[in-house]
Amino acid sequence: MDARKYAHFAFGLRRFLHTAMSLDEARRTLDRFLEHRETHFLSVMEKAIYPHEQNPYRRLLQRADISFDDLRDSVTSSGVEGTLAHLRDAGVFLTIDEFKGRVPICRPGMDFAASPTDFDNPYLAHYFTGATGASRSPGTRTMIDLDFITDRAPANALLLQAHDALQLPFFIWFPILPGIAGLRALLQNAKIGEYAVQWFTQVASRNVRPSWVNRLGTSYILTMSRIFGVRLPGPQFVPLTDPLPVAQALAEAARRQGGARITTFASSAARLCRTAKQAGLDLSGVCIQIGGEPLTAARVEEIRAVGARPIHLYYSVETGIVGAACATATAHDDLHLFHDGLAVVTHQRTIPGTSTAVDSFLFTSLLPSAPKILLNVELGDSGTLETYPCGCALGKLGLTHHLRKVRSFEKLTGEGMTLLGTDLIRVLEEVALPQFGGTTTDYQFVQSNVQGATPITLRIRPSLGKLDEQRLLTTLLERLAQESDGNDLARAVWMQIGALVVERADPIPTARGKILPLYIQHE
Repeated sequence: MDARKYAHFAFGLRRFLHTAMSLDEARRTLDRFLEHRETHFLSVMEKAIYPHEQNPYRRLLQRADISFDDLRDSVTSSGVEGTLAHLRDAGVFLTIDEFKGRVPICRPGMDFAASPTDFDNPYLAHYFTGATGASRSPGTRTMIDLDFITDRAPANALLLQAHDALQLPFFIWFPILPGIAGLRALLQNAKIGEYAVQWFTQVASRNVRPSWVNRLGTSYILTMSRIFGVRLPGPQFVPLTDPLPVAQALAEAARRQGGARITTFASSAARLCRTAKQAGLDLSGVCIQIGGEPLTAARVEEIRAVGARPIHLYYSVETGIVGAACATATAHDDLHLFHDGLAVVTHQRTIPGTSTAVDSFLFTSLLPSAPKILLNVELGDSGTLETYPCGCALGKLGLTHHLRKVRSFEKLTGEGMTLLGTDLIRVLEEVALPQFGGTTTDYQFVQSNVQGATPITLRIRPSLGKLDEQRLLTTLLERLAQESDGNDLARAVWMQIGALVVERADPIPTARGKILPLYIQHE
């Protein structure tokens, strides 16, 4: 980021911090966004896509012979979701690998390459950039945009109110940049007047090798915030192997003030709750906002065993908050979709190499402030999408779209760090296995979310013979880390607690006897 952008961001940050959003304002904003969904969608299409001939979405729309006038007529007659379903059927959608720039965009009569930066919103002003995990590119650029955080603040405020989690001492346990979640949580909560007491990070700065933008980004934002009179906490390293300081801070806050709130990954939450139980700490009154990984029934039990209660969130770097747990549902995976800023339709597709069909979610960004322009973009998750009224506080706000049984089918997630299975497979096959005499039929990545933990196991056939397992893992992770800051962050976390392990066993076949390089088991 050049000096002019630093100054522009600082100017926006000052205004951002001095205009905290009230609950009444959050409700009015949500109502306005819900009322103007169609207008917002058409505005994004008209300004960010149709004027740009080389935009990948524009090229797909041209192939389908869909003009802006056609689109506007469709929205008038069929609504946003009906129009998106029509676009999907006409081939206007992107798989996750196409969106990440890993494979060309191929449709009958069309084949072209796209870069992850092709989907950046060209109109953002007050942003920092970071990078998520990516390979064969510098990483997918993501933006900490103050306007977007402001637009998503109503969702954050209202879900906290629905779960009686406002005005509690607030803590964060998320990584530093290039991980976006920590800094975004810090600013997102500050926007609604919820200032973090402490920011814990699972990763020490000395253990990652981020770009200079990521090295300076956090310090710059914290320093400027203090100059503007808002003291936001800096990150404090607490390793995953010893989360006792986090558990103690929560227990003490709950004892003194009747409750506390922390936002973190599901696996980190399970670790701190196990530690709290072993230390005899009472976390009654503690709300744990959980996202980034599947929230399994086993994890829910671990959290409740120490008196805490989970608030399940579904979010992504590209979209911000997607959904939040229903406040009255008995099922922990019943989520209200925040369709004020997003539209979701499903796309039935077959998982590569199998005959298994899933209903993949296709996301479309409706807000002009969205950091990434999404138009029927697959992010690697599937599940059930339903619409029905609900009597909980979120349902009464008009959030009647529900997501259930959200599962990943193309991503591996360990301790909140996500990598595409295609990246792990490629590096293993091209770089690591040849050093040990292996072939593409000798291994399988397996992840099981059934019992709560999410270790990633690399199964290697015993017939391959002796190999140095630690050397293999180190080679694999170090090679991935060279390809992006986000992959380097995953390496630092996974190596810290052994999230990736080798098992000498034959790969698990499908019901039809096929061996898949990526095998994900869900409860």
